[in-house]
Amino acid sequence: MGLLIVAYLFLGGVGAGAFAVLALLDFKYGHAGGSLRATESGFAEGRHLDCLLKRGYAVSFVVLALGAICLLADLGRPEIAFLLFTRPTTSYISIGTFSLTALLLCVAYLAIIRFFSLPAAVRRAKPIALAVGFAAALFVMAYTGVFLQSMKAVPLWDSPLLIVMFFLSALSTGIALVMACSNGLFVRRPEKNLLSRLAAIDLAVIISELVVCLAYLLSVSMADLGAQSVERLLLGDHALVFLTGFVLCGLVLPGILNAYAARCEHGEWIDLAISGLVLIGGFCLRLSLVEARIHTSI
Repeated sequence: MGLLIVAYLFLGGVGAGAFAVLALLDFKYGHAGGSLRATESGFAEGRHLDCLLKRGYAVSFVVLALGAICLLADLGRPEIAFLLFTRPTTSYISIGTFSLTALLLCVAYLAIIRFFSLPAAVRRAKPIALAVGFAAALFVMAYTGVFLQSMKAVPLWDSPLLIVMFFLSALSTGIALVMACSNGLFVRRPEKNLLSRLAAIDLAVIISELVVCLAYLLSVSMADLGAQSVERLLLGDHALVFLTGFVLCGLVLPGILNAYAARCEHGEWIDLAISGLVLIGGFCLRLSLVEARIHTSI
C-alpha cells in the first residue's frame, strides 16, 4: 500500500466533501433554471454564487477523477478493474468503486447543466442528481476510513473512530476546496456571508477532528502494536508528517486563522492560506496513518 492509495484516500475524500458542500448550496439557493437567487441577505449577487458552483463542480469532478485513476492504477491490472464492474461483490472495494462512479456521474451531469444552456427536459433530472450525488458523497467520505478500518491485521486502523476522523477530514478539506474555488468571486460582505458561514463550520469541524483524533489515538494504543504505531506518529519516524503536517498545518494553524478571520477584517489571502493548510493537513493525515502501520503476524 503506497502513495497511490494515499492519493486515492485523499482525493476521494476531498472531492466527495466538496461536492457535499456544493450540493447543499445548490439545494438551498438553486432552482430549476440552474442559477441562484440573488435576494438572500448578506450574499453577493446570484451570478457570483452561480460561478462558484460552476467552478466547484468542475474542480470536484477533476479531483474525484484523479482519485479514481489512482485507485485503478494501484490495482495494477486492467482486468481487475473490469471485473469490479462486470462481477460486482459485496466487498468494500467493490461497493466503494460503484459509489465513486455514481458520484462522478452526478458531478459530471451537474457541471454540464451549469456550463451549458440545455433544454429544460435535460435539466429535470437535477434534483435526482443532487440527491443521489449527495448520498454517494457521504458514503465516499466515510468509505475512505472504512476501507482502512476493515483491515483488522493493522491495529492502528482497527477503530471505528478512524472512520469518524476520515469523514470529518473529508468535510473539512471539502470546505477548504470550495473556499479556494471562491477566490476572486467577491462573495464577501460585512455581514455574515457564504464564506464566513463556511469558515465557522470548518472551525467547528476542525475542533471536532482534533477531539476525535485524540480519542482515536488513545483507543488504538490499547493494543501493543497499535501503541507502537502511535509512538511512531508522535515520537518516531512519522512524527514530522503527523505532528507538523496534520496537527499543526491541518488543525492548529487553520483554527487560529479561522478564529482571527471571524473577528477582524481580512483579505482573500487568509482564506486561501486556510484552504491550503487544511488540504496539506488532510493529505498528511492519510500519509502518516498509512505509513505508520504495523501488521500483526499471521
